[in-house]
Formats: sequence, structure tokens, C-alpha cells
Amino acid sequence: AGDHYRFALSCDGRAKVERVLNGATSVPVNWQAFPNVPSVAPSRVVLSVWASGSELRFFVNDVLLFTTTDSVIYTGRVGAFIRARGEGSLTVSFTDLSIYALTE
Repeated sequence: AGDHYRFALSCDGRAKVERVLNGATSVPVNWQAFPNVPSVAPSRVVLSVWASGSELRFFVNDVLLFTTTDSVIYTGRVGAFIRARGEGSLTVSFTDLSIYALTE
């Protein structure tokens, strides 16, 4: 809901970033394969997003995947969504959520 960025992982080891603005979706970083994005289940993953001004950095398991800049959305909230494609069941559990303010 509302304007936001979406850091997406697929079950085949790929990641991307989408921006939803006024209901329209754009893709600042399209699907790319990474060896540290799990492609098997079950998996443990640490997701991190670093945001400062117009710069956004996206990490999986403490490895930087990509950096993008965007000067449209400067404030927001943190959220998560999980979606299964197909008939199979999907279980996701969160063990820790930490949010830190950037310091100089």
C-alpha cells in the first residue's frame, strides 16, 4: 500500500528491486542471479537494506548485491510480504528484525 520499494528474491537464486509509485511499478534493478541468494528450501537468509538520501544498497547474507539511486521516495516504513507461485505450501518464519539509524 502506498509508495514503496520492494526487494524481491526468487526461489531460483535471483534478486531484484521494484519501485511502486502512485500505483505504477518500475524496476530500477531487474532480476539478476547471485550465488549467495538461496535457491533451495529450507534456507536461512539475512536481508539488509541500507538507505541514505537517494542511495539504496541491498544485501543478502552480508554480501552487497547491488546499489541503486532514486530521489523520488525519501521516507517510509519497513514491511514484508511473502508470495507462493503455484499450489504448493509456503512457510516463512522470522527470527529477528533489527532497524538501525545511520550515523556519520
